Amino acid sequence: MSEQSTGPAADEAQDKESIGGWISDAGRGFDNARDFSEITDFTALDLNPAHKAYFRKYLDEYFQGPFIFGWGTEDILENIHRAGEVGRWLDLGAGTSSLLWSIPMRGIASVACCDLVPEALAVLDDFVKGDEIPRCYADVMEMYGVSERDLRAKRDLFGRYLVFDTFRPWPVALGGETFDFMTAVGNFGLSPTADGYKACFTKLSAHLARGGTVVGADWTRSRAFIEEEGHDNSYVCPELTREAAAQAGFAVNFCEARAIKDDPLYDSIVVWSVTR
Repeated sequence: MSEQSTGPAADEAQDKESIGGWISDAGRGFDNARDFSEITDFTALDLNPAHKAYFRKYLDEYFQGPFIFGWGTEDILENIHRAGEVGRWLDLGAGTSSLLWSIPMRGIASVACCDLVPEALAVLDDFVKGDEIPRCYADVMEMYGVSERDLRAKRDLFGRYLVFDTFRPWPVALGGETFDFMTAVGNFGLSPTADGYKACFTKLSAHLARGGTVVGADWTRSRAFIEEEGHDNSYVCPELTREAAAQAGFAVNFCEARAIKDDPLYDSIVVWSVTR
């Protein structure tokens, strides 16, 4: 699953209940060897209505308003754009936001979205199959010269959904499959420890093609949000990300922190891009 700030959100969303795009107890007891699945038909699943409603609410509240500059989201988009022709793309901790990250991409050959929570992927699937273009999506489309027809072509590439836990050894069922490009937006920072965070980079390296790039971002939670949900990721910082990347054999293209003002959930974001 992913955790994302309100970078592209409307201001009024910040006054609502805390919705960070993460359900702390979802996936408890999940085992990649036993529970990994590849979903092609959500109608056949017994989905949790409350979880699905949560992610639909997250999508509705945080992506309807205008794009907000200065909170790091533009750095994520620009690093994705700089990656060039992306080829086979895997979005880790996809949540409901994969289509937004696809807007600045060029040369997408295939799309696979991974999340631990199938309800998040179900909401994403409903969204990409429709025609809705929230305000912040339209703003990003204008930034990168993407037309509605272009976005429809990107939407039509979606349809492969993988359910597994990125904090554990990746599923054997994936075999030696590799991807040319990966995104990990708001995913690795959900690790309970700094060591677990670093291990995420090592795990993904086995499935990234030689010369492939990963663009990611991790939000540092505010003290109030830590106390509310119990997840303390104050370990997130550029130094840790650089160390993790180096240990996994990656070259760092970009790694910078941005302060986030006036957000009750997050204090800062670290945006990074690495190449194998």
